[in-house]
Amino acid sequence: MSTSSEPTRSDDDKMTLVLVAALFLAFGGAAALWDKVLTKLLELHVILPAGPQITLALPKAAGAGLDGRRLLLAGALVLLLLAAAAGERRRRARVRARGGDGARAGRR
Repeated sequence: MSTSSEPTRSDDDKMTLVLVAALFLAFGGAAALWDKVLTKLLELHVILPAGPQITLALPKAAGAGLDGRRLLLAGALVLLLLAAAAGERRRRARVRARGGDGARAGRR
C-alpha cells in the first residue's frame, strides 16, 4: 500500500484537462493553419467560395463562407453538441446524488 502525498485527479478533472487541450489544439492549430484549413474545407464543399449566395462569410477567407443551408446545419450541430453536454452533466449530477461515481452503472 502506497502512502503518497500527491493529490489524485478525479475523472472529471482529467476530462476537463483533455477538453482544454483539445480546444487549445483545435483553435490554436486552426489559427496557425487557417489557409490550409480553408483550402480543404473548400475542396470538401463544406464552405462555398465567395459569391452572392454566402450568408455568413468566414474571417480572412476572401469572402468564402456558408450559405443558408450550411449555416442551418452548423447551427443544428452546435445545438446538438450543447444538448449532449447538458445531458451528460445531468447524468453525472444524478450519479453523484445517488452517491456513486458511475462505476456502479457499468461506466468507468
